[in-house]
Amino acid sequence: MMKFRIQRENFIKPLEQISGSVGTNQKEPITQNVLMKIVPNDPTGPIKDAEYKMFMICTDTEIELVSEVGLFGEVEQGAITVEAKKLVTIIKSLPEGCFIYIEEAPDKKSITLSTERNKFSLSTLPAEQFPEIEILASSYSLKIKASTLLEMMKTTSFAIPQENYRVALKGMCFNIRQDRGSKRDLDIYTSDAHRANIQRAELEEDCVFPEDFSGRCSFILPKKTVSEVIRLLNEFSKDKAFLDSVIELFIGRTCFRTEINGVTVISCLIDSDYPNILMIVPNNCNRVLTLDRESFKNSLERVKILCNTLNNAVELIVVNSTITIKAKNSLHEEAVEHIIAEYEGDDFSLAYKADYLIDICKNMTAKKIKISMTTNSNSAKVEAVAGEGEPVSQACYVVSRIVL
Repeated sequence: MMKFRIQRENFIKPLEQISGSVGTNQKEPITQNVLMKIVPNDPTGPIKDAEYKMFMICTDTEIELVSEVGLFGEVEQGAITVEAKKLVTIIKSLPEGCFIYIEEAPDKKSITLSTERNKFSLSTLPAEQFPEIEILASSYSLKIKASTLLEMMKTTSFAIPQENYRVALKGMCFNIRQDRGSKRDLDIYTSDAHRANIQRAELEEDCVFPEDFSGRCSFILPKKTVSEVIRLLNEFSKDKAFLDSVIELFIGRTCFRTEINGVTVISCLIDSDYPNILMIVPNNCNRVLTLDRESFKNSLERVKILCNTLNNAVELIVVNSTITIKAKNSLHEEAVEHIIAEYEGDDFSLAYKADYLIDICKNMTAKKIKISMTTNSNSAKVEAVAGEGEPVSQACYVVSRIVL
């Protein structure tokens, strides 16, 4: 019978880090559980001095998060599953610094969780029924700085749609390219078919493929996996040493694996071809507006209040160096605001979805941005303008126009 003793703080932190991946399918209740498995500890691994360690695993069958913690004192090996959210809620409610004792019942259908003053009995499901994702051999791996990966994923993830008839668009595409000697760079794409986000960065090391490799030099992470990876990277982002560390992403034919500060992320990949996003990026643009990002965002948010709810569109009317942002709705209400931009070219008027432009401004940090398009363009390209002391951004955002 499995049993162990652990301090509250050592238990709750790794459990909270993985519990966001529990399933919500009522037909598979075991995916709402956390699997706790005690095994002998390898002293050469990351956990030192402990005789045993406990793996904690949560999954929804498409993504799996794994954390581990060292155990001391009287320990009995074994494996059990218990409802994750219920367990987290109980442990969080216990006094800080207390020790928790967990022991499996003789009939293996429940566990007892107790402290000096508390006692809870929780039902369990058989550990052998827990659906762990099969980890196949990796085809190749990427090495990238943690801060770079966080920046790339955060600034592109907002374009992944909740629902889309095109399976590939339900995730984030990672594409390895080689266009400068032997150095391989990484592109990240997201799109909902009406807008597209593109980020580029250098890998820390050249990506080496096996000699017999014949697969794609790209892979697509599902939306939930993207959210969990961003959450974990963000959680440790206050630690400069972590941000400077290198994250290795292992890519197999059907699955993805990485470790983020002791938490292992395993995920199925989306088996589909991502559309060629670069085909829709406007090039050789003869209309280029340079303007203050914050002022533009604030104006859009004010004018958006009176947008037509059917298309949420704002009209950009450019005359000389003045941009008039205009919106009106079915009640004949109207909002108009003027901002100054740096611009030389012909006068024009185009409409775009307000939320798309606002999202872009919120996810950029540069003081100034430029919006580029061609005379016959159906899309606008938005990029950062690097000011003095500002890093050069490789992000590019594309937004389709709306016909009013």
